[in-house]
Amino acid sequence: MLKDRYENITLIKKGRTGGVYQALDSKLKREVAIRRFFDKHDVGDVVYSKDRFTEVAQALTNLQHPNLIRVFDVGVDDEGAYVVSQLLKGKPLHEGVAEGAMPAAEVVDVAYQLLDVFSMAHDSGYYHGALTSGSIMMTPQARGGYRYVVLDMGLSSLAPLVRGRDAVLAVMADQAILAPELFEGAAADAKSDLYMLGQIFYMCLAGGHPYGGLGVQEVKDRHKEGLPPISQYNLNVPQEFEEWLLKLIAVDRDERLASAVEAIDSLPSVTSALKPRPEPSLDEVNEGASAMALPLINITGEPSSNASMAPGVNLESGPVSTTVVPTTYAVPVVNAQEEQKRFPVLLVTLLCLLLLILAAGAFFIMSHKEASEPGDEAIPSFSEQTKDKDPFLSE
Repeated sequence: MLKDRYENITLIKKGRTGGVYQALDSKLKREVAIRRFFDKHDVGDVVYSKDRFTEVAQALTNLQHPNLIRVFDVGVDDEGAYVVSQLLKGKPLHEGVAEGAMPAAEVVDVAYQLLDVFSMAHDSGYYHGALTSGSIMMTPQARGGYRYVVLDMGLSSLAPLVRGRDAVLAVMADQAILAPELFEGAAADAKSDLYMLGQIFYMCLAGGHPYGGLGVQEVKDRHKEGLPPISQYNLNVPQEFEEWLLKLIAVDRDERLASAVEAIDSLPSVTSALKPRPEPSLDEVNEGASAMALPLINITGEPSSNASMAPGVNLESGPVSTTVVPTTYAVPVVNAQEEQKRFPVLLVTLLCLLLLILAAGAFFIMSHKEASEPGDEAIPSFSEQTKDKDPFLSE
């Protein structure tokens, strides 16, 4: 029983299928996050198996990596299935993206950290298959910068045991970054994970995603065309880095990099003099503690009371409501080359306008001066001018 070991159990978030709680491990004297699944039987096309759930969840405890949330304990009791993990402090990646585009050098660091943990997971036989910007959290490091932690590696294996085979896409996935083949019902693999990681890196560079907020069918169609050039959203991405990114997000699977190891080996080094992202204050870190728990999965596809809503993907039923964090829309910037072309024309136009104003001003001043200064000879009166011409005025 959880209550025999864990104290001060406090609800963080709750949905229709379970909740995330903060608690104190009385044995090890540390704070933990408890993900509690409601015990539902015969859901969808799967009969809920406590033994199978425990088997799969226990295997997750063997995944150890600095950029992966640590799972301490799993089990099933009278109240249902649960997973106990570490409770981290920080903020979700989607909040960092919403603050604006990241410098390329920072995104290279994000890429290296995440590719390293995915390489380990893939070698262990785990594929994510439903990566979102809410799957990754930013935890501040003592030496500066952030550690990027994957929170839900393996949860895509647990969700189908409770909801059914469509649970991953219908409940967890963010269609804005979903690999095209997953829309068609293909199983997740290394290349589909690399595609979604590439989409995450693109979001970091752009400060959002071009397909954020679009409907499922429109997103599917646009993914077949490929993403717009990153230069439309960030003018400071080196060409070498952009070319590397295109190898992750290629629409044709055969054109993508084959593995996370290959992606790391070919990752270009990018230096930047741009100001680094500021560290969060202590208050911001403490406020973000609850967000670092295992993400809440709304397995029923119904909205939870405090979740941000976005459409999900169900390959058979179409769009459903989920707890997936909405993807921030990326706003294009002005193309630098077009701006450079317009600048000389605008400058010449302004100079000509200034010269015309100065010339008009000088003409006005000179004319006014000449009219106001008296000459050497007095100007004759009207009568004197017409005296010789008008017989009535002549003597």
